[in-house]
Amino acid sequence: MATGTQGPAAREAYWDIVKGLLIILVVAGHAVQYCCNGNFWGHPVFKGIYLFHMPLFVLVSGYFAHGSIRRHGWLYPLRNVRHLLLPAATAGLVFIATHNAWPEYFNDYTDWYPLLLGIWFLYAIFEYGLFLCILESLRSMLWRVLWIAAPMLLALWWEDLPFRNQFTFLYPFFLLGAWVAARRPNLAHPAIGLAALAVYAAVFCCFDDTWYVYRKPWVALDAPAEIYNIYAIRTLGALAGCFLFLFAAKRLERWLNRSLLRRLGSATMAVYILQAYFWDFARVERIMQVNTAAAMAIAAALLALCYGLYRLMAKSRILALLNFGEWKRRG
Repeated sequence: MATGTQGPAAREAYWDIVKGLLIILVVAGHAVQYCCNGNFWGHPVFKGIYLFHMPLFVLVSGYFAHGSIRRHGWLYPLRNVRHLLLPAATAGLVFIATHNAWPEYFNDYTDWYPLLLGIWFLYAIFEYGLFLCILESLRSMLWRVLWIAAPMLLALWWEDLPFRNQFTFLYPFFLLGAWVAARRPNLAHPAIGLAALAVYAAVFCCFDDTWYVYRKPWVALDAPAEIYNIYAIRTLGALAGCFLFLFAAKRLERWLNRSLLRRLGSATMAVYILQAYFWDFARVERIMQVNTAAAMAIAAALLALCYGLYRLMAKSRILALLNFGEWKRRG
């Protein structure tokens, strides 16, 4: 596929391919985390993926949110109740039910965590989309700047804000995705690739577990300078990783299996939820302790299994209503 200016259909196909590649990385990263003897912080595969994969998922969500808000306006947050909140809450309730029925088979969590099921980003993206919807309605540049800054500043100082860490770290990537959708820069430009590669390589070499997306570096409030440095470095590394990935996807698009990746890209939420169930079995971490090559084989098999289950569930009208897939009346 040619780079540069492209039609809407081509752009959407490209972003579905990006989503397909990302869900592969998610499963691969989890395979390293759960199968490589617990020594994953310094693992190069884990570091390479976790430095940017969630920020890029959020960026892609912001990309699609921009067009959806332009088309649907204030109906966009209401549509997200069905597309984001309903599947997340339903999966969480099912998760709680299975934990209560067979507690000996699952990892032990706090009472509230199963409702989130580790898919906090669905709730967070709903929140980001609501803020973006308000932002798009503002006409004054001053108010727009204040509205962009206020949520991040609020999250930085309000300790009880839901998804606080994810909001301060990831919300800017959601806005960046909306900007990419509006401006449509040439993501295949060599300058983007070279600059992103240089920054990403530098940050990768000094990756620290405090930069992990789930970590909360502000705990040491007696050292605010260090906190801001962590945010700045990990944000810069994530930004470089995002654009390096988008650059590589553009350059390699014609050689990739686009049909397969687009199918995976359209099923990312269902695949993520299903693989989250798999990794939560308490015995997985005890049984599947293997080397990296075997972990990648497990990841590939799990990805195929989850996508196959998704296709089966998509045939159910009830599960389709939960956004696992599209259901069409036969006849």
